Amino acid sequence: MFRLAGCLAVWVVLVGVGPARGQFPEVTDDLWDISQGTTVTAGSPTELYSLTSNAFGGQNVVLPDHPEKYNVIFEDWSNGGQLHFIEWQTTSPMTVRSFVLNARHDSSAIDRDIFWRGFSRFSLYGYNAGTDSFDTKLFEIFPSNPFGDTPSPEYAIVQTNELKNQLSLAANVLSGTTTDRFRAEFVTPGDAGASYLSPRILELDGFDTFYPGVPVPEPSTLVLLALGGLGLLIGLRRR
Repeated sequence: MFRLAGCLAVWVVLVGVGPARGQFPEVTDDLWDISQGTTVTAGSPTELYSLTSNAFGGQNVVLPDHPEKYNVIFEDWSNGGQLHFIEWQTTSPMTVRSFVLNARHDSSAIDRDIFWRGFSRFSLYGYNAGTDSFDTKLFEIFPSNPFGDTPSPEYAIVQTNELKNQLSLAANVLSGTTTDRFRAEFVTPGDAGASYLSPRILELDGFDTFYPGVPVPEPSTLVLLALGGLGLLIGLRRR
């Protein structure tokens, strides 16, 4: 789902968010989409015009004429190292095998970099019924500055655009964890003593199959990972 059509032309030039070369597509029927019954249960404050549900295909609009109305923009200004998060719940437990994250910081065309709407860490967690916390790490990445210089992690592929302010990430989740609750964290880059524009998130999609074209581990490794997640599944069913 490409939700940026119709934005003001000047804004497209400003942050470089026209049709993105190499962007992994955003879809409307993935496991985490609002249309599939997903609900956002908690999250950091956002800007007035932004809703955290927009990361999952939400179409509620606060300010119809705002160019960022379908993006998640966390509340400005945030200090370097500040953690922003979103927690969400699906209608039933699921084993997520892959996900796509699309994000963009502001463009080098106006002398901006990751400190303007970027993040220095993205972490994805699943809920652990045994500990009653989001302590099952499904994936983590530390993007470069600019985003486009980020190397592809193991079992993941990073794509970008010509201005390198785009982070389009497709990754396979190898833990085998089954849960109906998830948490995403985004950390503002920089020093704690300075303030920067908070992260911009375009979309976060989850799937129950490995992502096409992204490397996957050997079958024996997957078996061990699945056995490791068995205890979490048993705890979830006892909730």
